[in-house]
Amino acid sequence: ILRPNEHGTMAINIAPPRRSDSRAGVYDFSVTVVSRETGREALVNGSLTVLTFEGTELDLQPARAKRDFRLVAANHGNSLATYALSGVDDEEAFTFLFERPALELQAGGSELLPFKVKNRKRGLFGPKTAAPFTVIATPTVAGAEKTVARGQLVVAPPLEPLKRPAMLMALLMVVGIASLWFLLRPSQQESKAAGTEAAYAGVHLC
Repeated sequence: ILRPNEHGTMAINIAPPRRSDSRAGVYDFSVTVVSRETGREALVNGSLTVLTFEGTELDLQPARAKRDFRLVAANHGNSLATYALSGVDDEEAFTFLFERPALELQAGGSELLPFKVKNRKRGLFGPKTAAPFTVIATPTVAGAEKTVARGQLVVAPPLEPLKRPAMLMALLMVVGIASLWFLLRPSQQESKAAGTEAAYAGVHLC
């Protein structure tokens, strides 16, 4: 209640919800005050600044594979988010081939981006392993934080499944050659007979 020639203040709290649809930016608003006695109106203008907040999440589907992956990105923040994509591994042996090198997500938006991971140092033999790697989304805007997703590349040397059959085959060949030699070698009696015949070679009895 204001009497003639009086002044007063009133606090107005405006609290936008922390959701992606509460877009960051400056919003103009106005407040109208109406007198109960005279019906006269007074208009006051103001502005509200909604600050930016981040909320990007990354996930890999599947989390473990031999080559092909999908990067699932969702922006739960309230402003456009753009990122440059890269990948790292502990041995620096992988090559990351993204369908696009950059990611652009509208507020509240999501995207599915296929990519491939190749092992440049894969050996021909060895055990099957799962090597970890990390996909890094680096923001193109200063001050924003990086977002990462972790996965595993299944490394399966191509000739490892053939190693045991090859070793078995080699062993069988050795056994076969040894058996053949044993079967075809002359016996002791045949050797003695051959020696006797050799001793009397050229001798003729009349």
